[in-house]
Amino acid sequence: MAVLGINPGRLGMGLTGVAFTDPTALTDLCGIEHDLPRQRPETSTQFVYKVIAAMGGPATFYQHFYVGSLDPLVLLKNGLNYNY
Repeated sequence: MAVLGINPGRLGMGLTGVAFTDPTALTDLCGIEHDLPRQRPETSTQFVYKVIAAMGGPATFYQHFYVGSLDPLVLLKNGLNYNY
């Protein structure tokens, strides 16, 4: 099953390449090490990973769901996320 959102954010998928996943969640919740800067968590990441936790955690969730974006580009206006 696919779960699709709008365009990726500059602090989440724009950095990690993983939909609705900021660098902090990538390490702390998914166990994937990286060299990306740890910064404030992205709001959408926090919400999505609460849902993922309620559904059994990342390992179980990602066996059944593909998460992506309808528009794969990070859209910015004045340095902030800009959604279509």
